[in-house]
Amino acid sequence: MARECKVSLKSSDDELFDVNEAVAFESQTIKNMIEDTGTASAIPLPNVSSKILSKVIEYCKYHVEAQKPADEKSAISEDEIKTWDQEFVKVDQATLFDLILAANYLNIKNLLDLTCQTVADMIKGKTPEEIRKTFNIKNDFTPEKGGGRSGVKISGRLNDTRGSVVQKQYIYFCAIVFCFVLVAQNLFRN
Repeated sequence: MARECKVSLKSSDDELFDVNEAVAFESQTIKNMIEDTGTASAIPLPNVSSKILSKVIEYCKYHVEAQKPADEKSAISEDEIKTWDQEFVKVDQATLFDLILAANYLNIKNLLDLTCQTVADMIKGKTPEEIRKTFNIKNDFTPEKGGGRSGVKISGRLNDTRGSVVQKQYIYFCAIVFCFVLVAQNLFRN
């Protein structure tokens, strides 16, 4: 059995994590860092706390294992992966938003898609007021600027054959923008 190379990752709070190279390479950012500088020293990840890095590593390990050929292990079905992913994102909002930031910073597309889709699902079918309540957002709009549009809902009819792909992409895009606005608000409040 071939020995896998280990990569040492250093979180923003100086905790070290040793992971297999295949797991680290789930992150395009880490892969680029390793290709540029090698693995002689720990790779600093100043934008990711140890709590979140631990969750990211858990996600990457699972998905690396799931990608292994069936002859190396019992095959993991797409349904099992989907179920695991759904359980993985059952976290508090702060953790979810930190995972979005980490997935974006580390350039882990599948994790970013999963976490942003989770937020999209949280806002789908809700009025702006319901969204504000869900995410504890203060309504600072005046009625003339759109603050009184409480009857508007984010469409939840995604199975409609007319424009369903465009509609899904639009809701997904709105969720991504929404996530980054929330994160930016929290960063600038501190």
